Amino acid sequence: MDNIGQLKLKLREYYNTGAYFDEIDVIAKKAMVFIQNYNKKIKNSCIVLDIDETSISNYADIDANDFANLPWQVKLQLNKINSTAIKPVFKLYEKAIKLGIKVFFLSGRSEKLRKNTVKALDSAGYKQYEQIILRNKNDLSSASSFKTTKRAEIEQQGYVIIASIGDQKSDLLGGYAKKVFKLPNPFYYIP
Repeated sequence: MDNIGQLKLKLREYYNTGAYFDEIDVIAKKAMVFIQNYNKKIKNSCIVLDIDETSISNYADIDANDFANLPWQVKLQLNKINSTAIKPVFKLYEKAIKLGIKVFFLSGRSEKLRKNTVKALDSAGYKQYEQIILRNKNDLSSASSFKTTKRAEIEQQGYVIIASIGDQKSDLLGGYAKKVFKLPNPFYYIP
């Protein structure tokens, strides 16, 4: 087994060589084909995108923090208002908008971060969407339960979620999507 220092070197190599983005690109292209084909059959179709390490990248901060992801570091990272889009997912987002598919952003970020989250998405180019759904401070459910409940609420509004895209299994479990697309994220884990 590698020691932690060797694992961090491998993570940096994975990112810096472009292998990370290559994997995301393959998955995003599959999602794009799926939404193009499925959208023709469904009215009120939408996609659900996670935010962090799905729609926008926090890698620079994660790397600068040596992959520690300590709570105070994550809080600073999530409060940033200048963000970089993850390009393959941004292309998927643009295709969805072009096809008339509504976009929902669903994140475990706190509702307290709404203002900065909107600015971060805007700075990354995500300017058109139906709704940004964030976690209420009183919601103590697991990430998976929270996101399942919110996807169910989207469908109760009359939308059909044709695809849900995220970097954590907890983004995608629980149903309420015709198909899920799991992106790679070896940098952190949310149960």
